[in-house]
Amino acid sequence: MRHSYVTHLIEDGTDPKFVQEQVGHRYASTTALYTAVNGDFMNTMMQRALERAFAEDGEWSG
Repeated sequence: MRHSYVTHLIEDGTDPKFVQEQVGHRYASTTALYTAVNGDFMNTMMQRALERAFAEDGEWSG
């Protein structure tokens, strides 16, 4: 149940710090162990991170 709870919160866009506090973890790395997001979600998040990173440089074409 904890794994599902953490995963659903993260996939729904909940602040990771809030999730960490909800499940009582001292370290974000512990919370990450409970997170089992699917491949599509990881790809989407990576694309968004790259878009933000390269938006400043104007070099990302998406």
